[in-house]
Amino acid sequence: MLARLKEASLRWPSASSSACSARSSCAARAPWCASPRAGSALLAALLLDADRLLTTGQLIEVLWGAKPPTSARAALHNQVKRLRDALGESGGNRLGTQPGGYLIHLEPGELDVTRMQDLLASAQAAARGSAWEQASALAAGAVLLWRGEPLTAVDSQLLAGRIPQLTEIYLQAVEIRLEAEVNLGRHAEVIGELRRLTAEQPFREHTHALLMLALYRCGRQGEALAAYQSVRRLLLDELGSEPGPDLRALHRRILAADPALAPPERENGSSAPAGSPATEPETAQPVGPDSMPEARVGAEPERARPETPHQLPAGVRHFTGRDDQLGENSAITTVRPTPGTASATPIIIWAAPPRRSPATSEPSACFRSSAIAWPWPVPSAVSATPTASPDSHDKLATPGSRP
Repeated sequence: MLARLKEASLRWPSASSSACSARSSCAARAPWCASPRAGSALLAALLLDADRLLTTGQLIEVLWGAKPPTSARAALHNQVKRLRDALGESGGNRLGTQPGGYLIHLEPGELDVTRMQDLLASAQAAARGSAWEQASALAAGAVLLWRGEPLTAVDSQLLAGRIPQLTEIYLQAVEIRLEAEVNLGRHAEVIGELRRLTAEQPFREHTHALLMLALYRCGRQGEALAAYQSVRRLLLDELGSEPGPDLRALHRRILAADPALAPPERENGSSAPAGSPATEPETAQPVGPDSMPEARVGAEPERARPETPHQLPAGVRHFTGRDDQLGENSAITTVRPTPGTASATPIIIWAAPPRRSPATSEPSACFRSSAIAWPWPVPSAVSATPTASPDSHDKLATPGSRP
């Protein structure tokens, strides 16, 4: 139906003498009145907002921009009449006139744009549920409705702003289909298509993630890591930013050879495990239904991560002097706290690094300067603790603290 409507917008009335003379008369009064592109723009605007009233002012802006001719309103009425004639009796009845504007009526599923949107929404829902076979079929159906760059026959700056929206629907459908293929174990078949898509759309990180995962599952870990470095350099050079968290997470998992990234088994019981060579067809070749859906690209596995170490920096190896400071520390530590009711935190004073006597291999007397000072009243249990011993550098644990 949509194709017939599009063709109708480009057709002129029958080549009778009266029709030709009427066309010539219209062109003589205003050359833009007879433009086929104006008819295409009018039909495209009505179809993109099917079953919604477009005002006369909106349609005038679609056809002539911000500076319409003085006779734009009359010219619009003529364009609508010509469009009705081109659509024929059945199609012309769809084009309705209402106070203040026009609208076109379509049945559900008649417009390719809305069908693509519906199929994409269903494919996304299937992917969220890891129903990859269903997601692949639905997304492929959406992709088949794409006929190349949209609105190429339309000369309207206002409608040109709708092109990115339409292109995004197509690209999302392609990504869902490729992700489904990768998670169905057909990663080798889609590498060529993923390379082409990442070259055409270099800032779509999800596509780069799919390429990295497909390469890794083909046993090409080095190429997968190189693909990450390539997109990282691109983002830094062009945008001044690092890749997003999902892409960085996938990179870490590939570096660690995460077992969760291993390819699923195919229906014949075989798989191309990570680390084994695989061929790279340049186009995707759909295979039969597979098993065991895989996790979404970039998602972290559900497993315990290694704990980040927390430790103090190494001690200073050499001290010089400090006799006065050591004397003050000794004076402080000779005063024992009186048992009280309030708890206190000890201050550990380090005056020198560990040293041992060459003759006895025992800690030297310099360790008498290492002490524990209690500036506040402490419990009786703590007050009973003996003074700091020469080997206090090895045992500085106090009640209630970790050794």
